[in-house]
Amino acid sequence: MQIKTVTILKSVPASEKDYFDDAMILVVERNENGTIGLILNRPYGSKLTDLEEFKQAPKIDLFEGGPMQQDRLYFIHRMKILMATGDNVNVDIAFGGDFPQALSLIKLGKENPNNIKIFVGYCGWDKGQLENEIVNGYWEIISLDNEMIFSDFYFG
Repeated sequence: MQIKTVTILKSVPASEKDYFDDAMILVVERNENGTIGLILNRPYGSKLTDLEEFKQAPKIDLFEGGPMQQDRLYFIHRMKILMATGDNVNVDIAFGGDFPQALSLIKLGKENPNNIKIFVGYCGWDKGQLENEIVNGYWEIISLDNEMIFSDFYFG
């Protein structure tokens, strides 16, 4: 099995409730230490402007990215002008980058707010852990186009 950035993982229903029930996860980073992913379809229930530090920012929905480091924000975007500031997930999507610049471009109307998705926390797996979970039937690999990744449609 080939897991790489831009791989989409869909949780396989389990007999017991679990944190990852119905999760669709975009793999955004993969290296010799493990894998990082973001849950695409779990709204956090608030907007960026609900955070004190971002009161003046554009009103953008937040998503729950995963159980790791939920005291930090992570983001993916498809802003051509900022692609070099983040890590490429694929040719059209970057993970991270110049967050203040991204927000400024949106606020000035130079970028569409639908070109960014902001997450609270992330999902992380140690080396080999995700492969074992796939082999054991916890995840299936599916495909979604870039439009679905950035959509407001909460697929499940």
